[in-house]
Amino acid sequence: MIFSKKSAIFVTLMVSIMLLNACGKATDSTPSEPTEGTETSSSTTPETVPAKVSATAVKSLDCYPTLQATESEKPRGAKLSWTQCDNDDFQVYKVLRSVTNPDPQNMESNVVYSTSERGATSMVDGNLSSPETYHYKICVQSRVADFSCSKAVSIDYTE
Repeated sequence: MIFSKKSAIFVTLMVSIMLLNACGKATDSTPSEPTEGTETSSSTTPETVPAKVSATAVKSLDCYPTLQATESEKPRGAKLSWTQCDNDDFQVYKVLRSVTNPDPQNMESNVVYSTSERGATSMVDGNLSSPETYHYKICVQSRVADFSCSKAVSIDYTE
């Protein structure tokens, strides 16, 4: 059996979708089949497949925290509070901070607070310089190392 270039792309795409589904990921659409007798190009330019495929990871940690930041008077600093994660797989909260990136990402160097106490839903970051804008994010880590993070919030700190 001889496959055309479009048929080979279609088969590759379908196998990819099946693998995504088997790995616990979902798709919201499937590609249409190529029509019989469609000519293929002998050009080396890559073809575009007329299909939209998107996948969303299904996480075992179904916990999406929200974060609020305000200035704290005593002690001086940024007061951060977040919603509690009630998921059984909860392991740790990590507060990320950056002055350069409005959406802190680095789970190693940007961590300013970490706790495994599920009921701990606030902290004051007192190690701040004035005037400066600080960007924060709260992330929840599960026992299997999945992360769910809040949207970033910013605070303009002045003493």
